[in-house]
Amino acid sequence: MSDGIGYISVPGLVGTDREQGDAFSAEVCQAIERRANEASRGWIVDLRRNGGGNMWPMLTGPRALLGEPSPGAFVDRAGTSSLWRIRRSEGCSSDLSSAPVAVLIGPRTASSGEAVAVAFRNRTRTRFFGRPTAGLATSNQSIRLPDASMLMLTTAAFSDRSGSTYPVGITPEVQEESDQATRNAADAWLRTMP
Repeated sequence: MSDGIGYISVPGLVGTDREQGDAFSAEVCQAIERRANEASRGWIVDLRRNGGGNMWPMLTGPRALLGEPSPGAFVDRAGTSSLWRIRRSEGCSSDLSSAPVAVLIGPRTASSGEAVAVAFRNRTRTRFFGRPTAGLATSNQSIRLPDASMLMLTTAAFSDRSGSTYPVGITPEVQEESDQATRNAADAWLRTMP
């Protein structure tokens, strides 16, 4: 926290262990919940070091800021869309969907980290800062081959609330080269928000 601006870093989470995922999302959610009343100017959500992993806990944690339970979708080659369903983390009830949010992204924001970024795209009072993401905003499926090896096949792209996909990554509205310049630009923008 600094001068009414909340800060939360959402790192990647590798693995599919349910208990580990629940603990991760609860930690993020509770950190937001604890500071909700103090973050009068808005929030910085830092995804610059989120290289991916299990997207569901990463989306459940900041659910209070995302607002709606379906902030994105998978879109397959035929154009069929499957909405994401994001539950609330237990013990977290804040609704911060109208709070201003500055999302920090960069080239290390990849895969499921990009899913979190996509979930914030086209959210009202939200702006992106930093550098373009890795361009891996896709869903993959593991297919076991006869020789017991695995083939990872991209089967869908992530789409945001408006249906836009990001095949070459997400480009921020405000591009900055350094981490400090990115943070400063986000702080400055949040200070202009009513």
